[in-house]
Order: sequence, then structure tokens, then C-alpha cells
Amino acid sequence: MTRLIPKSELHGQRDQELDTSQAMEDFRQALNRPDDLPGFDELLNAVGLNRSNYMQGANQRKLIDAVSNGDWAMVKPRVAADNGGASWNAFKPKPEPAPAEHLVEEHAFTLPKPAESGFHIVETPMTLEALERALYEITPSDVLRREFRSLNRHLGERVSQGKWLSSANRATTCAVAKKRK
Repeated sequence: MTRLIPKSELHGQRDQELDTSQAMEDFRQALNRPDDLPGFDELLNAVGLNRSNYMQGANQRKLIDAVSNGDWAMVKPRVAADNGGASWNAFKPKPEPAPAEHLVEEHAFTLPKPAESGFHIVETPMTLEALERALYEITPSDVLRREFRSLNRHLGERVSQGKWLSSANRATTCAVAKKRK
């Protein structure tokens, strides 16, 4: 990653300084994307500018002059083959170990099949209990009734025409559709 530093800090750096033409090309591009250039805010402070006024013509000229006359340098890290990339990398990442598949049970990789649900639109107003009786061919158990009500929390004790509801399973909705035909 290219960065911008004062010329006074260049000595002792292990970074590679870009030649003037490359530095100016990179810097002109960075004027449109200053967040992508580390050191840009320091340059603004050094020449007495800020983010709100640096795009003005005369102010841009000050910034360009600071880079072109060598007061500020564009540097990039020296790439070394033995350290995994940039010269300022402090460590070389270790490769990830192979997954311990023998520790994972076989069923952990299989997902259960989702239960198919159905939906129904109420055609005539009725009580919630009457709706439950109409939806299910048999009297619903407490478990099935709790599941139905948890899926349809938006329904009150009296269900009006046109309300949408979800049944606990698709078979129930199909049975209702067949019953109505």
C-alpha cells in the first residue's frame, strides 16, 4: 500500500520511494480518494489545509507542490519473498491446520428437512376457535393449537375476513382446500 510521509522521515525507512512521475500520478489519483492514502491528513496539516478546503485550485497546487518538490514522499513497502509481503509486516501468518473431521459426528453435516407450511386466507369472519376447528379435520391437540397460535400471533379472538394465516403444516391447508371445493 502506498503511503505519504515527510521527506525528513524517509531516512531510516525500509520503504521504497516512488520516482517523481509515479508519485505525482498516484498523488493526483489520491486527491479524489484521500482516505485511501495514509499520511494525507498529515500533509494537509503541514501545509495549513483541511478536508473542507483542499479541493480548491490554489490549495490543490500547494499539495501538489509539496510532493513534486520533494518535501513529501510517496513510498511503498519493499516486497520480500521470505516475509509474506510488505516490509512492515511484523509476522508471517501460519497456515491453518486441517479440520479435525474425526472429532465431528457424521450427523453434524446433514441438515433436517424443513417442514412444509401452508397458508390460508379467511373467507368469512369467525372466532379463533371456530377457525381452528374448520382448519383441522380432527380436533387439534394442545400442542398443535399452541403451534398454530404461535405462527399466527397477529390474530385476535375474532378473526375478520381477508386475514392471512399460516398453518402448522401444508397437509392441513391442503385438507381445508379440498374440504371447501
